[in-house]
Amino acid sequence: MQTQQETPMAVNDRRLTQADFVEWLIATMRTGFAKVCLIVVGVALCLIVCLIVLALAMGWKVDFVSLWPAGVCLLVAGAFAYAMPRWVGRLRYRQYLMMAEHGPKRCTAFYTQYLEIQTNGMAQGRYWYADIQKVFHTKHLYVLKFANQVYCAVRKDGFAGDSWQQVYRCIQAERATRPSKK
Repeated sequence: MQTQQETPMAVNDRRLTQADFVEWLIATMRTGFAKVCLIVVGVALCLIVCLIVLALAMGWKVDFVSLWPAGVCLLVAGAFAYAMPRWVGRLRYRQYLMMAEHGPKRCTAFYTQYLEIQTNGMAQGRYWYADIQKVFHTKHLYVLKFANQVYCAVRKDGFAGDSWQQVYRCIQAERATRPSKK
């Protein structure tokens, strides 16, 4: 897939850990539909509390026994929002280990217009910077979001010096000048 004279700007060969997968999923929960769901649950909780306070302030009798279904729903939603990314992160990490633990050496090579996922030095996939919809970072990761909920996460400590800044400048330039491939 690559020509002989092309050399990457940066190569990140750091393996992801279980904590990285959990961190990645928690970060992606804060975007898109999951964020909307969490906001709806939060608004519903605030509305229920406000209505209870208002009813008590007006001297109405509040039957707390009849409110238990709403409380259970909010408790389950909160537990789900907390536990789900951690559980799924552990599962995805186990899948990752099955493919990567004792297998071939994998890395992500960053060129001026695209990145490649490489196994034993051979390109397995090429992803154009122009197709990146969003770039965000967590405590230990840089995460690139492509179309159809496809993500590429790389460890921050896998970049030497200012190589991530060079890659990020190329990503911004490509996204601004090149039409996205559909």
